[in-house]
Amino acid sequence: LRFPFFIELSFTRNRFDFFRSSTAFFEESRPSFLVRNDNTLDANIGIPVKNKGKLLLGTNIARLDNRYYQTRIFSQSDTTDRTLLLMTSTYLSYERNTLNRKQFASSGTRISFKARYIWGNEITDPGSTSGDTLFYTAFHQWPLLQLSYENYFLRKGIWKAGFLTEAVWSELPFLNNYTATALIAPAFFPIPEARTFFLEDFRSRTFAGLGLRNIFSVFRSLLDLRLEAYLFQPYQALRSDELQKPIYGKSFESRRYVLSSALVWHSPLGPMSLSLNYYEKKEKPVSLLFSFGYLLFNQQSLE
Repeated sequence: LRFPFFIELSFTRNRFDFFRSSTAFFEESRPSFLVRNDNTLDANIGIPVKNKGKLLLGTNIARLDNRYYQTRIFSQSDTTDRTLLLMTSTYLSYERNTLNRKQFASSGTRISFKARYIWGNEITDPGSTSGDTLFYTAFHQWPLLQLSYENYFLRKGIWKAGFLTEAVWSELPFLNNYTATALIAPAFFPIPEARTFFLEDFRSRTFAGLGLRNIFSVFRSLLDLRLEAYLFQPYQALRSDELQKPIYGKSFESRRYVLSSALVWHSPLGPMSLSLNYYEKKEKPVSLLFSFGYLLFNQQSLE
């Protein structure tokens, strides 16, 4: 009896230097506000589900080393907080993908579901911008469920319409401080550029996201104008109190929006795009991005 399956073993090393922030003196070179190092050893076994789907059962071991300031204004003599997470997780995932492109798709569907259980140790060493002075250690464990569905359901002439919906439920515990908790909280990344920012208002342990995508294709579908709008609705928004400790707001009391417009040329060498994006409540909410090729990111250890 033929029973196809595959086994994967991988090691991934990620480093994210999200952005630079203000310092107390203009003449000083500005240190990074937040740096993440995410190293993961992953092993899984998978089976195909018909022609377009796959089912995976896996486990990983991760070392997350996060260094950050707890204020946006600091001097170069300030030291960062450091939170080290030594985590293990097991997961079961299913994905079916019929999208016509890896990025900037305009037809097909993609559905993804993942159940994960995570456990491990937190070690936090406070820096000079922290309200704490004592070394902190704790053991954490929590479940995580993720569901994502993308569908391009309508085509009339040059106009194509689709949507993206995503839901996450978890029992993420509080870490020692707000920033450390926000760094590992599930996040909503409706457009590729969003992964390059630390968007605190688009992170929560439980949330739903919904977006509509309008695509106008000309020149044999090689040139697209994309107009997109997204809503992020956390069950309880993640907030910081006056002592920099994490707290949750009231249920469904706040929500955030992302708007995006992009002109995309699907060249033989890859997509070339010029996009104008808006993130509600971001310090600089409007961004202009030109890219050539695919904006692809390694999967992170807790995703």
